Amino acid sequence: MPTNPAVGGADGSQVTDNDVLGNAANGIRVASKDNTLTLNTAHGNAAFPGQTNVFDLRDVNEDCDNNTWQDNVFVNQDCIH
Repeated sequence: MPTNPAVGGADGSQVTDNDVLGNAANGIRVASKDNTLTLNTAHGNAAFPGQTNVFDLRDVNEDCDNNTWQDNVFVNQDCIH
């Protein structure tokens, strides 16, 4: 059962080996829990239209909610374990 109903079952996912480069609306965003994100490259991404918060990798959960971020290449990201 997902702990965050807004994402409908994404808890416990693996996000691995992605290139997220030069997007017009940010990079990789995680709003679910107990995920593992490894070997992803994200940089040069812009803010979502109408927003000023630019991110390449972002965990929106308070205290990162047991998400694990390892061996990623990025410019800015707020949860690193």
